Amino acid sequence: QDVLLAGLPCCPQFIRILFIFWLCQATERAENVEREAAKRQKELEKVEEKLIEEKQRTSALKQEMDAMLAEFQQL
Repeated sequence: QDVLLAGLPCCPQFIRILFIFWLCQATERAENVEREAAKRQKELEKVEEKLIEEKQRTSALKQEMDAMLAEFQQL
């Protein structure tokens, strides 16, 4: 271990600083991923709402077409 750390200045202190820096970077990346996931979740919810609206609209149009077809068949 001493051989590996021999080239680093103030080894224990330097390693602690590097570790803290790495930990901060990892935490920041994790927070960015969480924010991006939350953003995508909101986008997904909006798309799902639009899909529900389109299904309802399609269902209403189908009912209207069925009613028109029934009227036409009675003629």
